[in-house]
Amino acid sequence: MPTLLHAIGSVKVLASRFPRWCGRSRVLTVMAGMVLAVGVLASPAAAVTASITLKPSSGPPTTKVSVTGTGFGASETVAVDFSGTQVATAATSATGTFSATFTVPKSALPGSHPVTATGQPSGRSATKNFLVRANWAKFHFDPANSGLNPYENVIGPASVSGLKTAWTTNVTSAVGNSPAVANGVVYVGSVQGKLYAFSAAGTTGCSGTPKTCTPLWTGAIGGGGQIDFSSPAVAGGVVYVAATDGNLYAFSAAGTTGCSGTPKTCVPLWTAAIAGGGTVGQSSPVVAGGVVYVSAGGTLYAFSAAGTTGCSGTPKTCTSLWTAASVNGESSPAVAGGVVYVGAFNAVAAFSAAGTTGCSGTPPARTCTPLWTGDASTGSTGGSSSPAVAGGVVYIGSTDGDLYAFSAGGTTGCSGTPKTCAPLWTGPTTNQILSSPAVAHGVAYIGSLDGKFYAFSATGTTGCSGTPKTCAPLWTAAGAGGNPSPAVANGLVYAASGGQIYAFSAAGTTGCSGTPKTCTSLWTGTSPSNTTYASPAVANGMVYEGQWNLEGLLAYKLP
Repeated sequence: MPTLLHAIGSVKVLASRFPRWCGRSRVLTVMAGMVLAVGVLASPAAAVTASITLKPSSGPPTTKVSVTGTGFGASETVAVDFSGTQVATAATSATGTFSATFTVPKSALPGSHPVTATGQPSGRSATKNFLVRANWAKFHFDPANSGLNPYENVIGPASVSGLKTAWTTNVTSAVGNSPAVANGVVYVGSVQGKLYAFSAAGTTGCSGTPKTCTPLWTGAIGGGGQIDFSSPAVAGGVVYVAATDGNLYAFSAAGTTGCSGTPKTCVPLWTAAIAGGGTVGQSSPVVAGGVVYVSAGGTLYAFSAAGTTGCSGTPKTCTSLWTAASVNGESSPAVAGGVVYVGAFNAVAAFSAAGTTGCSGTPPARTCTPLWTGDASTGSTGGSSSPAVAGGVVYIGSTDGDLYAFSAGGTTGCSGTPKTCAPLWTGPTTNQILSSPAVAHGVAYIGSLDGKFYAFSATGTTGCSGTPKTCAPLWTAAGAGGNPSPAVANGLVYAASGGQIYAFSAAGTTGCSGTPKTCTSLWTGTSPSNTTYASPAVANGMVYEGQWNLEGLLAYKLP
């Protein structure tokens, strides 16, 4: 390759061969310049490197992803592939930049998938990986408490029978709350007064055969408090949980801020006083619109999720944005359409999620009255059932043994001042309902203390009649009823009872027969524990279940 030194050397050679030119510096100078110019022009241009950026770079199937690229050919077509399948095309600008969007295929399995952009005809190419991963980030999956993971695509009716125990924990403490799964970590609380974070995949900190996992980090609860039935909720890099010492706790979900030591322990980012002292129950928190809601005793609380408004001091403590009275403290709030719903002693109460309508006073003394209440008439919820909101209807179980459905907007069947709502329909069982309903694909699922698991028409149509309307179940399953709330994912509904977890056909088809229809489980997971109060969580081809009798947490997966 010609270089500057090569060019200078060539000039010297010319001067030596033609001595009569030696006095003609101007000619030599011109010739040198010509040689240098030739040498520079002969050098190839620096290679152009194409690159792309994905936003976001991880998420569940059906995530919408923006792809931006630079360094491609001018005014050419770029094809974008996801795991080898074209998902988008775009035209580049005159400077070789482009932008495109695509939707992650619904069938994309958990794990890393290459996203490749290739220019045509330049052939310039760049690849970045997209991590397919779904979260079950709180009790009953989402702020509406639907109990449905719509992204699960690994475990289905045809494969569920192959589920095996993947790993257990070294935690010898009772777990009565539902695990939360977020960003590769599974969180669970225990009656030892600790919040635990484990590798969801059973990798980091896990070893042995059978595999046992140690915590990635542990969050300590103060004052001798326990985490009984309050399930962790993860949002915005923070994990929230309520304890019997009368506090809501917020920890760094990544186990970084406020964390140290080996094994690693974390102190809270902030705490907030709620009802407790070991005399009343606490619900699972829910985060929506920058607010974390939790109920305890007979009060619903709303706090700044970021730990800013109403928060101060070292260590930081927070006061409420607003509160509401006369609710069931073990009922976990649901948030949908700007309304927060929570179990109340007459059935359910609906409040302004923003703390505006029906609210007065200045924080922390600001209080709210219900937008409307649902009237069960024949009994009260009284227990731990939490509302689920789907399709404009709010569902909740009752200690009178009925599943109730109310108009979520407080319209149909509602009247008076203050406004009260009659049920759209009820689904009777033969004992108390402490479980919370899951609603998916037109079916409402619930467990009862009569030992049966029930599936009702969520729209109150099939099997429903009379005034007031009463619904018979679409199908039932014996032995699968109890306290734990069901989980729905990929054509399966999971229910726990005793020390076992069951998987049924969510559609009531496979394994179902007879009139009235009854279903048998497609899979049963058995643990050494003979009691479970925890609701299962299903995410990324894994099923997680807390165990009450000193077994900690169990994780199941396909081989």
